[in-house]
Amino acid sequence: MNISHFSLCLAIAITLFFPISVSAEARRVALVIGNEQYERLGALNNPVRDAKAIAAQLRSHGFEVRDYYNVRRNRLLDILEDFRRFSRGATEAVAFYAGHGMALGGRDVIAPIDLRYDCKTGDFSRAVKLQDFRQAIASVPKQVIILDACRNKPFPKCSSQSIARMAGGFRALGRLETGGEAGVFGAGGGGNDNRKNASVLVANAALLGKLASDGIPGSHSPFVRVLLARFKSSPRGMFRDLLDGVARDVRVNTQGRQVPEIRVQGGPPFMCLAGRECQARDGTLVSFPRPLTRTELAEKAYTAAKGNENKLVAMMGRYDGTIWSEYARKDIEKIRRKRNMRLENIPEPPSIEEFMKSRDQKSRLKTLGEMGGWYEK
Repeated sequence: MNISHFSLCLAIAITLFFPISVSAEARRVALVIGNEQYERLGALNNPVRDAKAIAAQLRSHGFEVRDYYNVRRNRLLDILEDFRRFSRGATEAVAFYAGHGMALGGRDVIAPIDLRYDCKTGDFSRAVKLQDFRQAIASVPKQVIILDACRNKPFPKCSSQSIARMAGGFRALGRLETGGEAGVFGAGGGGNDNRKNASVLVANAALLGKLASDGIPGSHSPFVRVLLARFKSSPRGMFRDLLDGVARDVRVNTQGRQVPEIRVQGGPPFMCLAGRECQARDGTLVSFPRPLTRTELAEKAYTAAKGNENKLVAMMGRYDGTIWSEYARKDIEKIRRKRNMRLENIPEPPSIEEFMKSRDQKSRLKTLGEMGGWYEK
């Protein structure tokens, strides 16, 4: 391998394994999932509507939102893995899930729309561990996880006796700190994440083992209705204070039938919906740098990659759909066109037949010089 070939391979390897370094100051990401069109579980009316409303609020305040609706297990696992890569380098993350969620066989799980169960045998399959959902944002130092799951009774066709037999029993989601695979704060899950240094805030729409209401069809769940109201009235309120207020309002509005639970690990994340000039509980405004929009991040990435084909290709993949990815595409075309022009201007080397036809050693040496060493190898 010659030096130029080695340099090209090295450049490609660096691009693949070390993505473009861009200032991640206040980069905020959000994952939103809403499931309601269940194939074998109890029907739900509002999760998709709830999730879309939450996604719209987050997006309007500068979050890079990826939202998905009515997803099956294989697709959901792909979504979580893709978002785990997408969230690297972010400073703040919100993960919201609406739909069925429960503890089955001693594990907290969220339910894809194709989750399967058997009332007679108590067997279930195609569930997704809640820990996998948490891992999607595990590398982000400031995390807010909002779960409006455990909605209504998920197994309406099963008797109480058959539910009790179901792989160790069914209950609504646990407290999310029980350790192991079952808990968001547990040690399970594997992978490299930022758990030891992260501030994690978890809001569960209902207490340990309790069911949450789906709400009136065509409306929002009691939890999301209050959450949206708080988002609109207090976008600068710290997430911990805002969610504490949501828990109080839901308890009052439902006359104690549904009581959300708010849990914290590593101290509450110092963040608010607005992203800057967050308001502390005492009313003090705390200014943050304005979060960079995806277009601004794309501009910074384009500036850093300009002139480097491999970095421009990586930048296009990350910021596809922005005007800067279009600039990158045009730059790549120019770089490749110039390279092709240089190649086209290289004179064709003499053929081996011309070399062999040379009448004497002097003319052969002259021909070899014209060949530029092409046959020296």
